[in-house]
Amino acid sequence: MAGANVSGDLKNPSSAIPLGTLAAIGVSALGYIGLTWLYAAVNTRDGLVNNLFIVKDMSIWEPLLFAGIFASTISSSFASFVGAPRVFMAVAKDKLVPILNYFGVGRASDGEPLRAYCAVYVIALGCVAIGDLNAIASLITQLFLISYGFVNWACFASSYTKSPGWRPGFVYYHWSLAVVGAVLCLTVMILIDYITAAIAIAICVALFLFISFKDPDVNWGSVDQARLRVNALKSTLRLQSTPQHVKTWSPQILLLTGSWSERIALIRMGELLTAKSLLLLGSVVVAAEPLVSPLVLQGQRAASAAEWIVTHKVPAFASVTVAPTLRDGVQQLLMCSGMGLALRPNILMMGFRHHWRLDAERSHEYVNVIRDAIDAQVGVVLCRNAAFYDYTSPSPSSATIDVYWLEDDGGLTAILPLLLQRSSLFSKTSIRIFSRVCGPNEEEAREQLALLMRKLRINTSEINMLTTLKARPNPVSVDWFDELELLTSARTSDFLDNREFGVGEEPITLPELMVHNSSWTNYYLRLGEIIAENSSNAAAIFVPLRIPDNNDDAQLYMAWLEALSRNIHRPIFFVRANDDNVLTAEA
Repeated sequence: MAGANVSGDLKNPSSAIPLGTLAAIGVSALGYIGLTWLYAAVNTRDGLVNNLFIVKDMSIWEPLLFAGIFASTISSSFASFVGAPRVFMAVAKDKLVPILNYFGVGRASDGEPLRAYCAVYVIALGCVAIGDLNAIASLITQLFLISYGFVNWACFASSYTKSPGWRPGFVYYHWSLAVVGAVLCLTVMILIDYITAAIAIAICVALFLFISFKDPDVNWGSVDQARLRVNALKSTLRLQSTPQHVKTWSPQILLLTGSWSERIALIRMGELLTAKSLLLLGSVVVAAEPLVSPLVLQGQRAASAAEWIVTHKVPAFASVTVAPTLRDGVQQLLMCSGMGLALRPNILMMGFRHHWRLDAERSHEYVNVIRDAIDAQVGVVLCRNAAFYDYTSPSPSSATIDVYWLEDDGGLTAILPLLLQRSSLFSKTSIRIFSRVCGPNEEEAREQLALLMRKLRINTSEINMLTTLKARPNPVSVDWFDELELLTSARTSDFLDNREFGVGEEPITLPELMVHNSSWTNYYLRLGEIIAENSSNAAAIFVPLRIPDNNDDAQLYMAWLEALSRNIHRPIFFVRANDDNVLTAEA
């Protein structure tokens, strides 16, 4: 390892290290073999085994022998004394151990590791002061052997990953030689002394665990990075060839964030829903006529997103696109985000548009994004009031997650609360179910729903039947909605005049549309009153999201969502699945 330790000082290390190492090994091997034959030729077996000073007794002139021993010792010590401080300084530069940072600085003029020289000298002096080098010789030998073994194993691992950066300059290199070298090192360690071998392995394991725990912000280009890449690719390809099953379904969320620093609470909520699953932070750079190339703009924004994700330790990936409108950009993200069919988003998650009344055009685009997501066969989750939750402390055991299960959507409205409950912040909460009465008997409907929850293995603290859902809303709520002036005949007529009907679609009349809008308005106003009455203190609320059809005016649709959540100061999720089953009663 002497050549590798001073590789930074060699003019051409790729050729000098192999040539010097092989030449040194060859000369040393011939010398040792020749001396072994010579000793055996002139001595008895008993003398070779028991006489520790047999070489001195054989020598013609003893001073010459001791001079050779001193010369060999000094040569070896100089090789170690030149290489070890450089390795020590390199380790200290990586700041793995704060107390060693002082030794990571070299001399200003030429970078010589003077401080490391002094440290190595003190360590060597301490070993000599023991007075019996045989006491530590075995452990030192083991540490050398395990170092050689790891070098061989690293060579094999680099060959296994087939990384383009691994290009050995040694002509006769083969991965099998590296494996043999690693196995031989381990074998020799055990043969020398299995106790010190175990100590050396324990030291290396402790160092590995310490470095893994510290997770230093350095990039060594280690073989572990290449191995992770290879394993990730193999797992992804294997996952793609495995048919999707409802029992292994997990949320893979494309979360529209816009400016990441302004959506931290929304991103945090997305993390809670996708623990150990896929979270994509989608961002649309709206630029009808960008000043620079869209590719350049997208690259800059993607690099900024990746840096932000790493800095804030968000377990997510960034997906950035440039488009003339938000809707065009979201369509691009829905089509291109993820990998294959196995790792593509199955849920589009967005924040709630609070200022929907101020910009009718953007509200229309927002509602169209919901329609596009359903057309793309992905679920939709709108999250409002994510910033109202305290992410610094978990919810108490008295808190509840309220689920308004008013229609069968494949189970998404029920499974998302379960995933939220698994997080440390919501682990102490209980789930309450609110459902409509389907049939004449309220108690029978409750028992049937309780049986379904048990089959789905959903633990609930309460099951409540909404017997007053069909009642007329409170006059105060009606007056609030009337002030928005969204149900006037003139406005409805204007919407109908601009409505485009698809092929085979029957036009709707103004009276029919007025009845349609009025009935849905009464429903949402009443449901909003029930939610405010029952769930004002809930930790989180889940409500089904109706798909906006072509007869729904965008601002009217947003007003209905506002009616559901205007009196709520807790995180509330509007959920709509793509009608695929995500829950099963199978074990």
